This record gives sequence, structure tokens and C-alpha cells, in this order.
Amino acid sequence: MNSQELAYSIKSLTPKEKSIVELIVLGNSTKQIAEKLFNSKRTIDTHRQNIAVKFNRCGQGRLFLFLIENKSRILKMLAPTTPPAFINNMNQSQYDSFSY
Repeated sequence: MNSQELAYSIKSLTPKEKSIVELIVLGNSTKQIAEKLFNSKRTIDTHRQNIAVKFNRCGQGRLFLFLIENKSRILKMLAPTTPPAFINNMNQSQYDSFSY
């Protein structure tokens, strides 16, 4: 997949899917992602299936390999549009007191 196709695929992701892609690339399992995003494992599996379709990768194994092989490119493309996944779960007072 060239950079233009990758950028298009990333743009087509929902904010939740972008967070999940980020967490997969950072080495989190489905169970860990579910815990971090306060979702069920089944919900994360469904998101992963949708992500696989958007990246034109059949099966979660192929998706995982693709994401890991393209880790640096994906993280660069996600960086300007997606806050770190854990911030999505903060309330406003936690967010206000957080410093990078």
C-alpha cells in the first residue's frame, strides 16, 4: 500500500477506530484495548474487523502484520488527528490537569 492509499484508509477510520489502530500498533492485545477503552472484547473485535476492511486486509492476522510492518508511517499519519487513546477516556478535570 503506497502512502496515498494508506492516508486515505486512515482518513476513513472513525475516531474510535483510530484509537484502536494506535493501540494495536503500540502492541496492545484486544483484551488490553477493551480495558483501556472501557469496551467489551467483542466490541473491539468488531472494530478490528471494520478496520481490516478499510485497510483491505482480510482477517485480523493480516491486519496486525500490516499495522506492525507500517508502524512508523501509521503513527505519523495518526499523530496530527488523534489525541493519545487514553485521553479519550479522561473527564474534563483530568484532561485540564494533564501535561505532556
